[in-house]
Amino acid sequence: PHASFGEYYRTQLKHGVEGAKIVNDFDFSGTDVNQETVVAAIAEHDLAVTDTEKPCVMLVRDADKLALLRNAVAFFDDRRKRENLTTPAPVSPLVKDDFLAGGLVLNKHLATMSDEILRTLAWITDISYPATRQLIRNEHLMEGLEEQLRTVAGEINPEIQLRINELMQT
Repeated sequence: PHASFGEYYRTQLKHGVEGAKIVNDFDFSGTDVNQETVVAAIAEHDLAVTDTEKPCVMLVRDADKLALLRNAVAFFDDRRKRENLTTPAPVSPLVKDDFLAGGLVLNKHLATMSDEILRTLAWITDISYPATRQLIRNEHLMEGLEEQLRTVAGEINPEIQLRINELMQT
């Protein structure tokens, strides 16, 4: 069985290795595709350390983030309704610091749903290819997450809002 988006969020599943096992069973004979390169790219794409010398890894990583971003707004909206979250849950100080520092938000700092949304917004800093960024802009994925953050947090800290605005321009 494959993990759902929600399970990924709850467990932080290292899904690259599992995905590589599945793809390794495909029959690539008769194609121009280098199976070893594809399997390695999938296996390595969710590791913490990225290697820009491996464009296939970076491409799979971008595709993965794009797929997650496309599902994130609905996921957070459904979760908020299912858990009946009506009391504002502000962004935690450590998550705010991570986000404002300009990189990814550390999973160990997550304490609230607002933190999880902000972590997801920060993923734009981990996108390698301009075409992926353009798709994110065209599909207004950042704006959807920003609205979810506003709904869950009650209000967005001005420093965080400024950083979100900057990220939307990248």
